[in-house]
Amino acid sequence: MDPDLGTELFESLGLDALLPESLAAWRPLLAEGMAFFLGRLPQARLGAIVAEQLVLAESTSAAARATALLAHCPTLHKLGQVVARQPGLDAGLRRHLQALESLPASTHGDALHARIHAELGADHGLHLADRALAEGSVAVVLPFSWWQGGRSHEGVFKVLKPGIADRLGEELAILPALGDFLEGRGAELGLPAIDYRNHLTTAGRLLVQEIRLDREQANLRAAAALLADDADVFVPALLPWCTPALTAMERIDGPKLSDAALSARESRRLGRALVGGLLARPFWSRSEDAPFHGDLHGGNLLLAPDGRVAVLDWSLVARLGKAEREALVEVALAALALDAPRIAAGLAGLGLRGP
Repeated sequence: MDPDLGTELFESLGLDALLPESLAAWRPLLAEGMAFFLGRLPQARLGAIVAEQLVLAESTSAAARATALLAHCPTLHKLGQVVARQPGLDAGLRRHLQALESLPASTHGDALHARIHAELGADHGLHLADRALAEGSVAVVLPFSWWQGGRSHEGVFKVLKPGIADRLGEELAILPALGDFLEGRGAELGLPAIDYRNHLTTAGRLLVQEIRLDREQANLRAAAALLADDADVFVPALLPWCTPALTAMERIDGPKLSDAALSARESRRLGRALVGGLLARPFWSRSEDAPFHGDLHGGNLLLAPDGRVAVLDWSLVARLGKAEREALVEVALAALALDAPRIAAGLAGLGLRGP
């Protein structure tokens, strides 16, 4: 694919202007970097992106066009979610990018049904919904129900998007060259030096983890055990129909926590509960290996009907061993005492170089 086509597409949308004036110096690098990426996508994929942009109304804002573009590319989709949390960006752009956390589903229900039948067999005995609930960067959420004990029960499947592994592979192959391009062009533009290649490699590695649903299921089990006796925060229960390519869990009927109508008192209570359950509890756990949720945002926190907070999407998890947590405490205590040798010893326990 001719890279000039990617440049023409990006410039025609005017997306570089979405950066605030305080970041105007970065606009050329953003435009050229996105054009570099788009111009190296397979022709069919770039054609689909162009076709969608052409059918959008002429009045469609640049921010909405950016969101539509990012939704086509899992790598850009994930980066867009990260950027959405940066307070210095244009408010309109941030609102549109935050929509990437949970998009309306565009994957056809028949394709999802076929994927589930292939995993479970056609006689699984479940009633699959015709339409999905939501769509993320790599997966789609599809409701289902089953009859047991004289009543109906509800769950959801997390199903990988058809072809997601191939699309992700195509994009990951571009990232090393993109990192080199950004570093070289950034230097020419006189911008601060950033290790783009390392950051893009890290983002790619995290995305590969997200399509390993079997690993997420193991994380869900560990997190559920950690929060088993928590009165305010919980992890939805896994259901028997899980496979390495399919996650089945209980359905939580409730709004995103960020959209819930909460009193000031309830907001404070749940804020303390989240800090306690997702940070303090794993940190002070006696377990040798403590899981920390690695992708907390509004789309992953739901307010359940009973007032508790359900924590979803455990595909990205940071794990700290007991020795590492003890070393962090040692560093904090040493810093309070202004004890440089003790700080150095604590950092050494974390594999870092001291002062």
